[in-house]
Amino acid sequence: MLGGRAYRVAVSTRTKPRDLKVVESVERDHAALELMAKIYAELGIDKAKQVEGIDSQDKYAMLACGDADLYLRLPREAKPKHKSWDHAAGVALIQAAGGVVTDIDGTMLDFSTGAILSNNLGMVVTNGAIHDRVLEVVQAVKP
Repeated sequence: MLGGRAYRVAVSTRTKPRDLKVVESVERDHAALELMAKIYAELGIDKAKQVEGIDSQDKYAMLACGDADLYLRLPREAKPKHKSWDHAAGVALIQAAGGVVTDIDGTMLDFSTGAILSNNLGMVVTNGAIHDRVLEVVQAVKP
């Protein structure tokens, strides 16, 4: 048998700001880290203690299995070029585990545009329980 025993993954149910675990990209080119830090502060999240830089799309897997609660990907540029193949599987995993993934305005990601998610400016990935609050703060803080 390969891989071990299968089990169902599920997002966390954490909602208290001091309990949230946040993951973000380690690549400065991929996200507006300064803006995201403002959002974390507004949400009551201590960036130094609760935010971990993670490479690749491991961030989606961490949320799907409850090891993290929030992943923001706010673009540095006005017309970001998020590649569909970098996010499609992660979005499916999050949704299957009970979480929510939207654009920064609350719309679903549009994978119908081909290789680039040209109708989406960024990503808000959460355990679902905190999604509305995070979107509210993103909208209030974004330029």
